[in-house]
Amino acid sequence: MKSPGSPEWRASWEYLSHTYQRSWEAYVRTLLANTWRGACDPGEAADIVQSLIAKALEEGLLADLDPAIGTFRGYSATVLWRFTKDYVVALRAKKRPPGRGKLFPLDAAGEEPDLVAPDASAMGAPWVEDLVAAALEKMRTANRRYHTIVVEWIENDGREGPDLAKRLGATAKQMPVLRFRARHMFATLLRREIAATLNNEDDIRAEIDALRPFLGRYLSATSTDAMV
Repeated sequence: MKSPGSPEWRASWEYLSHTYQRSWEAYVRTLLANTWRGACDPGEAADIVQSLIAKALEEGLLADLDPAIGTFRGYSATVLWRFTKDYVVALRAKKRPPGRGKLFPLDAAGEEPDLVAPDASAMGAPWVEDLVAAALEKMRTANRRYHTIVVEWIENDGREGPDLAKRLGATAKQMPVLRFRARHMFATLLRREIAATLNNEDDIRAEIDALRPFLGRYLSATSTDAMV
């Protein structure tokens, strides 16, 4: 990582937070819902994530990030778990209404249970949604025709509307080439998004394999499984 406070470091964190904020919030909502049995306000997840982003920008949270600890997705899950646990501790200390019982259920020993951290795979589905959204946004900027084709496939499980060529201003003869190029661009951009927080080809392949259960519907709809 770049040195904390440098323009490059700040830009990289602003990019990461913009790309992954939705998946971070979904993960925190999972933590809160598991702890509170679904009784939390989703807005609280957004507050926790904003606190993480502010801390990262102000204190250089990832400046000494060691690649040996694993993927950025796994690291995000650990950091967000700690932030969420701190939030729960603060609630226990400051916000429990007196005389209204305990906010958390007791375990068999009569103690309030600690917040249990789910595996980073709990972040898998929203993480992939963010990766796909980032790839599609770059695709839309680069070539709207290719973007239109891929969105059509994703929204219709790989099928195309009968008027797609007309909407693209293309002839039937041009469509096979447009389809191939759209697939290639989507696969390339998606792989770049996956690789953005990883260090080498082995890590990229391992992360793709780990995310494959969540990538599946996108790769199937766009026929890009072998390209990513």
